[in-house]
Order: sequence, then C-alpha cells, then structure tokens
Amino acid sequence: MRDEERSNRRRKILFVCEHNTGRSQIASVIARHHAEDRALIRSVGPDPQPIGNAEIVNQLNERGYDTSLVYPKELTSRTIYESDYVVLIGGDELDGFRDNAAEEWHIDDPETMDADGVSKVIDDIDARVRNLLEQEGVLD
Repeated sequence: MRDEERSNRRRKILFVCEHNTGRSQIASVIARHHAEDRALIRSVGPDPQPIGNAEIVNQLNERGYDTSLVYPKELTSRTIYESDYVVLIGGDELDGFRDNAAEEWHIDDPETMDADGVSKVIDDIDARVRNLLEQEGVLD
C-alpha cells in the first residue's frame, strides 16, 4: 500500500485485555469518543466475560462517553490481523499475544475496585488513549 493510501484511510486500532470487561472497554469507549469517525476502534479479549463492576459504565456515562457498544467480544486471529495497531492492556495473562502488539499498557484491572480506583484507571487510560491517537495521526 502506498503511503498516501495508508494516510487517507481510517486507522484500525484494537484494545485487548483478558476478559474484555474493563480496561479494553474503557480504552475503546474513550478512543471512539475522541477519534469520532477518523478511526475504527475495537476492543476484545481472549476470555470475554460480562462486565461485573457497574461503576465502570456509570463513570464513563457520567463523563459523557457513549457506552452503548460496551459488551464482551472475543479475540480472534482475524481481528488482530485486520488491525493497524494493537494495544495489550494487562499483564502476564496476555503472554501469547505479545508478538502482535504494538504497545503494552500495564494497568490494574478495575473489576474489583471501588469508585475512586475506577476513576483513577479511567483517568490513566484517557491520557494514554489521547497520546496514542495523537501519535497515530488520528487527533490534530
């Protein structure tokens, strides 16, 4: 693909965490909000589970983020292959996917955190997402 074609198409950014219940969902919600239609944002996990900590969705909604696409989705090799940029969020549980990742974020899982802990995780992910979107040319 020519550089001009690459720069004119939407970037495909994938966020991955073990259960696709917290960190990758937060990252994808925030990224969709900031990127609008300038990037295709997805989140997945190798072992998707229902979101157990309602505080995650509550705080995202309170901050004005659209959480309508928050539901667990399974990681497939096709999802990784079709992505331009893959971010692994978590730790050792994602060892098998490191070869495909462009970046790793070591962030504690907010599933069992109280409101203050969830808020700190969201703030951390928000800063990282904005930086990533700027780095990838999605934000001005």
